[in-house]
Amino acid sequence: MSTTALLDQAAQRLRAADQLIIVAGCGLSVESGLPDFNDEAGLRGHYPILGQGRFTFQQLSSADFFIQHPRLAWELYGYRLHQQVLASPHAGHQILNEWVLGRRFDSMIFSSAVDDLLPKALTLPNYLCQHQGSMLHLQCSRRCSDDIWPIPHALLDVFTHLPYTPLDTLPCCPICQGVARPNILLFHDPYWVPNRAQRQYQQLSQRMQRFNRATVILEIGAGLSYPVSRRLSEYLKKRLNCSVVRINPEPTQLRNESEDVHICLPAVHALQHLQAQL
Repeated sequence: MSTTALLDQAAQRLRAADQLIIVAGCGLSVESGLPDFNDEAGLRGHYPILGQGRFTFQQLSSADFFIQHPRLAWELYGYRLHQQVLASPHAGHQILNEWVLGRRFDSMIFSSAVDDLLPKALTLPNYLCQHQGSMLHLQCSRRCSDDIWPIPHALLDVFTHLPYTPLDTLPCCPICQGVARPNILLFHDPYWVPNRAQRQYQQLSQRMQRFNRATVILEIGAGLSYPVSRRLSEYLKKRLNCSVVRINPEPTQLRNESEDVHICLPAVHALQHLQAQL
């Protein structure tokens, strides 16, 4: 089926829907200039510490690495924060905000992206669950407590400086004075404090229990390398007995092509086409 026909089919399903669940992967952020985590070579070009070839992205992004080599871990994550603070939501984020605000759908967004692009774009942040956490919040790297706190404004200001230079003083936990880390789910992570993400998830899950009309899941930018969002879409599809409209430039084999629609386009391009047909 042609891309135009798939867009028409997706728009038809959205027009017939009363309830819309948006599942956003990290790929949604790529069009705002953030790196594609499916592209290892691209990551090495984005992050100087990876370009040295001493460590992989997964090594630097493990929970134990933050404890054993905190300065090296913050060299990567400080640069990630620098990129995220300077990035702006794109037209696709704004379209999603319009859909959440509008009366056409009862909508909600589950996002595995840990940046603040969706929080910046959304007028109603309570309609968002960042189920992998947020880079704009910190926790103790050893989880001496379950405290989570926003990154202080003074530290955020550091990440806006151009060119970015690694931190001289690492963020610390106010309780044990150990090194703090972003409140996100890292690789092999027994220390993550999930309380904030769980509260968001429970809030949206309670709303979802009232869903009793035509529902569509719109999955955007969810690849197979880190299939967290893909798995969530499949779980919600089974739970709600509904179909998935998938937007992702990478072609993927759908489990049931008769039910689901895959639009092989970048997010902004696809969302603008769909918006024009609603």
